Amino acid sequence: MAIIICKECNGKLSSSAKACPHCGSKGNRKVGLVGWLAVLLIVLPGAWGIGKAINADQESSIARASEPVKPSDTEDRGSTTAKESCRNISEYAKQVMIGRQGGMLLSEMPTGDNSLLEMVMIRAYDQPRYSTEAMVKRAIVDYQNQIYLECIKEAS
Repeated sequence: MAIIICKECNGKLSSSAKACPHCGSKGNRKVGLVGWLAVLLIVLPGAWGIGKAINADQESSIARASEPVKPSDTEDRGSTTAKESCRNISEYAKQVMIGRQGGMLLSEMPTGDNSLLEMVMIRAYDQPRYSTEAMVKRAIVDYQNQIYLECIKEAS
């Protein structure tokens, strides 16, 4: 038994382990002919449809996140407006990370003419792409929270 490195999370595990104790990855499995046929006939058309839906959600998030923060009469109202903008930006970050984890090309990501949203998109593509469902979900939530936190800190 040797200690090996998990290809998914870079954690250490025994070569006899059936799954990584850190991320649950089961390692590289060989895919047979039936598996590749399933990918071609089921997964790829499904991913294409999800990609189209994500693109529509992203365009909606861009429109909301691009709305300017309006000056207000009271400080309390101003922070509510800033929080709404931060929520919109973090929702855009979530959609971008969903696309990133799903394999969407960076060049296909819509940003409009907003440099802030472009920065959010580029930073998402600096993050690793995961293959296990648990790690993908974690990456999406962590990135959305990170962007929201940074936005709130900047607004205050």
